[in-house]
Amino acid sequence: MSLLLALLALTASSAAAQPKPLDCEASAAHRQFDFWVGHLEVKNAKGQLAGHNRIEKVQKDCALRESWSSAGGGSGESLNYYHPERVNGTSYGWTPATASSISAVG
Repeated sequence: MSLLLALLALTASSAAAQPKPLDCEASAAHRQFDFWVGHLEVKNAKGQLAGHNRIEKVQKDCALRESWSSAGGGSGESLNYYHPERVNGTSYGWTPATASSISAVG
């Protein structure tokens, strides 16, 4: 019985000690890439359609998802988010339809 009470006390104290989740919608740092959000028609230097890029806020505005589709049939997606504990604060991961991937920080 005393073991059960000790476990309950430990669980309650650790739950109370957890930090409040970050409100990305209200965080100015998370708004730094808002200019990028939207649907972009991308053209090459000759003015020809190169592809379409859709950028949308996801995960309660804590990240941006990029969905690229080229005029030639290629595609890929990235996930970009602000990470305050990293140098320069940003993380980026790209995965094209070829199943390779790129990750970058900063």
